[in-house]
Order: sequence, then structure tokens, then C-alpha cells
Amino acid sequence: VMQAAQALEQAIKQQNEAEYENLLQSFGEALQQMVSVAQVWLEDYYRDAGEAPEPTSGMLMGEAEFATALDKLKENLGSSNMNAVDVFSELAPEISRRMGEEKAASLLNAIDELRFADAAALLEGL
Repeated sequence: VMQAAQALEQAIKQQNEAEYENLLQSFGEALQQMVSVAQVWLEDYYRDAGEAPEPTSGMLMGEAEFATALDKLKENLGSSNMNAVDVFSELAPEISRRMGEEKAASLLNAIDELRFADAAALLEGL
């Protein structure tokens, strides 16, 4: 994910518009793969450890930890900072649990397409 994001960022800085589509596609695929792997890993981890997330909330992150990370994501999105991609990658499983998969997929799509204002709007109320 990091390599794909860096390549995309470099193309943007160099205004190499001919590469945008391919680089965005690569970045989106890498991000989706990472989220899928992380979700499977977390499920396996909790199953193997004989633990489960809080049954009442189903959340893996504490409220304070999530709020801090979400604020960081919103800040990066608000300033169109590419670090938003990395922050989102770390939060994606938790965001999916809290928002639902459909809304999280819309958020992923907005971030994949670097529509940071749209992504920030999707996070309102979370």
C-alpha cells in the first residue's frame, strides 16, 4: 500500500496525469487487499486466542483510541494530506464495524479516488 501511495503521490507532485488512472487502480487494489487481510487476521487472532471483541459493542478499539485516530484521519482529509490513506488503512476494520460495510465501501472509494472532502463528509456523525 505504501509503495502504491508513494508512486501516486509522486505522480501528483510531478503532475503526471497520464499515470493517475493506473496508479489509482493499483493503490485501490493494494488498499482493499490490506483491509481484507487485516480483517481475516483479526478474526483468526481472536478465534485462536479464545477471545472475542466486546459483545455489546463489537468494537476492537476503545472509544478514546478510536476518537483520537478518527480526529487524525479527519484532519488529514481536511488538509488533503496523503497521510490520510495510511491513517485510513489502520482504521478501516474499525470504521467498517462502526459504519457498516456499505458506507465504509463508499468511504474507501472516496479515499481511493482522492476525493478527501467527500470522504470527510462520510465520516460526519461517526
